[in-house]
Amino acid sequence: MDIEDLISQLASTTNLSARQLRTVGCLVLEDSKAAAARCAGIDTSTLHRWLHIPAFRQAVIDVRRALLADLFEEVRGQAEALVRR
Repeated sequence: MDIEDLISQLASTTNLSARQLRTVGCLVLEDSKAAAARCAGIDTSTLHRWLHIPAFRQAVIDVRRALLADLFEEVRGQAEALVRR
């Protein structure tokens, strides 16, 4: 599942705003909170405030977990293919 699909799922299951959803994606993709804030077009103080909102923080965790699970499955599949050669 790609990040757009995950964000779309969040849009239908949370009360986060469109800006907050975009920021979740930026947090997952960028290297720092400052870069994520720039990516989302918000001030870092806004990002820090949003990170104290449980639903926002949980959304970030959920997206990261889903992406890591997908990555793990991809690596595992590649490893199994190498072992079978």
